[in-house]
Amino acid sequence: ILLIYDVGSIKTLVTIVQLRLVNETATPTTTNGKNATKSSSNKAASGSFPQMETIGVGYNRTLGGYHLTLRLRDHLVKAFKQQYPKLEGDVTQNLKAMAKLLMEADRVKQVLSANSQHFAHVESVFEDLDFRTKSCYLEPISDALRMAGLTVEQLDRVLLMGAGTRVPRLQTILSTFFQGKELSKQLNTDEAIVLGAVYQAARLIKDFRVKPFEVKELFLPHEVDVSADPPSFTKWLSSLTVDDAQLQHNMSTVIGDDEIKEAKKM
Repeated sequence: ILLIYDVGSIKTLVTIVQLRLVNETATPTTTNGKNATKSSSNKAASGSFPQMETIGVGYNRTLGGYHLTLRLRDHLVKAFKQQYPKLEGDVTQNLKAMAKLLMEADRVKQVLSANSQHFAHVESVFEDLDFRTKSCYLEPISDALRMAGLTVEQLDRVLLMGAGTRVPRLQTILSTFFQGKELSKQLNTDEAIVLGAVYQAARLIKDFRVKPFEVKELFLPHEVDVSADPPSFTKWLSSLTVDDAQLQHNMSTVIGDDEIKEAKKM
């Protein structure tokens, strides 16, 4: 069982997947994440192929690497005000000053990806004054674990994805949450998702031959109610073609087969 923690530019996504070996009769042989990883280095048994199934997800659509940049910018603003408490103007109302602080915050974040401490320096940030200073990601994890019905102890591996996970402070928070479990960083966070998408695209195209690897996504049920004026709805049903057979079948469970047959006669 593998937990993937992905921090992108504007969002954080946590996915829990289960790795299996499935034979041709679709009878899965369940293995944990460690065993599945070891078996992947050997040749799979005759007639079997690997399968990855999503069993839990958690996300925050407003929390990402850019959020860290904004937090750093706000920290720089606060430190600047503390360094110059008698300043009459408000630095937050000066667009040029805020742009400088945002640019410096982004630079500091990049440096902090490989260092635990760094100095920030902005020249003439506001009214020709120089500035110098040192400079909730766990909720999606809890949501994913709750959906999968698992605990932290049941996870075999934790894989970090996305450039936002390079920040040492965030790694410390995650390591504490996962009770000292090692955070796997062997993948290239900028290329791993792209390469996976390319492989899946090649698997769907008949011109390429790739080794089978089944991916089972987690589809959450959502009920959708549709209402329409009966005459116009009947007219729409009568225009359905053979290609819409599946749609007709689904509609029959809602409005009844007799009504569809009557619409076809019109």
